[in-house]
Amino acid sequence: MSKNVEIMRSVEELKYIAPEFEHEEYEDAYTMLLDDEQPIKYIIVGSTKPSPHYKNKRPPTKKHYIFEYVLSGKGYIFINDAWHTLEGGCMYIVGKDDARNFYSDSENPMHKLWVTFSSDYIDMMLLGFGIGSGVYKLDVAEYFKSIYDISFAPVSEKEKMLIIADNLHQIILAIARNRRDDRIQIEKRIENELASSVYSKVTLDEIASRFFMSRANLIRVFKRYKGVTPYQYLLDKKLEIARALLLTTSMSVKSISDKLCFSDEHYFSHLFTQKVGLSPLKYKAVRRGE
Repeated sequence: MSKNVEIMRSVEELKYIAPEFEHEEYEDAYTMLLDDEQPIKYIIVGSTKPSPHYKNKRPPTKKHYIFEYVLSGKGYIFINDAWHTLEGGCMYIVGKDDARNFYSDSENPMHKLWVTFSSDYIDMMLLGFGIGSGVYKLDVAEYFKSIYDISFAPVSEKEKMLIIADNLHQIILAIARNRRDDRIQIEKRIENELASSVYSKVTLDEIASRFFMSRANLIRVFKRYKGVTPYQYLLDKKLEIARALLLTTSMSVKSISDKLCFSDEHYFSHLFTQKVGLSPLKYKAVRRGE
């Protein structure tokens, strides 16, 4: 295959992954065509300006990673089998085998910087640190700004690639450090979130989204920590408070059910009886000696 044919094929591949071909009015990008001797190939760097109409939905590229950092605004991404909220101060990684599906909030659209690339050795770096697709809440703005600025600077493509590589390394290391700290604290933070949700009607999907993880991962992490599922833990807390309210207040069963956000008093009574062995009214009478 001739060099010209290789370059044309590379351009066509870049067109497939380069957002500027799709959203020219509010994106700008710089494309680097690097030869096969370079450790990072097919680099595209750009920014997305705030637009209520911004959306990006495409199948997996199978070759390219997408690293994006949200400078300001708000958006949403479907990744790891769940929707997550994006906001200023967070970044996300879309892997080679992941479909792209993200968009800006119509009232407070995202302003973000991004880099798309292909690299076998960074595959190994991510694998070594156990870093995969997902949303990461950490301040790596300086690295993304450095990547963006150098892309448009009057220096050689090789020099740009080296500086981009250095900043990608720093981003990956920052995620690794952040995940190490999070592993120490995440279980307790989830427990605190559940404990503070006893008086609200909240779903596990909503709680999982607050920690940038899927519902299945939330259940797995918490069960390993406490030995029970998040749902069972929250239910136990609600029933513990219900017992206290029955003994220390004159609240009716319906009022307690409403306060603890059960769907109705009959469902609450059924769960209470199943867990405690007595109906709410019988429990109140027995414990009070009535």
